[in-house]
Amino acid sequence: MQLIGETADPSLVSLNRITCHNGARVALAGVTLTGADALKVESGAAVTLADIHFEGSGAALSLESAEVSCADQALVLGSNLTALAHLRGHARLLAEDCTFSLGLGVAWNTGALDLSGFCHAALTGASFTGDTAGCTGPRYALAQNAILDSGGAGSSSLPGTLAGTTESGGQYL
Repeated sequence: MQLIGETADPSLVSLNRITCHNGARVALAGVTLTGADALKVESGAAVTLADIHFEGSGAALSLESAEVSCADQALVLGSNLTALAHLRGHARLLAEDCTFSLGLGVAWNTGALDLSGFCHAALTGASFTGDTAGCTGPRYALAQNAILDSGGAGSSSLPGTLAGTTESGGQYL
């Protein structure tokens, strides 16, 4: 399924929240998501993102046993977000060479990326722009064998004022 808004100006198409589950395959492009935990992907679903603005609260992405790909894309993260992504239960985030533009004063709650339960986030070549200096909170939280692969960019490559944490086999690469 494809849901295409206005890729030249995603602010022209606004949706509250999208949930994809039960193996759905979705391409989502050119929209602004305004709800809390705006994109939920679960139960084997796979979503590909392009030209998305996350202007809600909570986590921009919430994945459980599912996959989101936004490689080579530019995504906007609004000021009210408390996490870029929460991944649980074998979830995967493929964000290689992605550019994340932060709004003013973003404050991460548990971490920009909060991974637990054999999850994997690939951020090789990813970059953060916008108000990175004004971004507060922990950079990441990795637990239960979750892996965050930055392609060797180093643990301070994610924005935030606090170091990330690893426990129970979590790894930052």
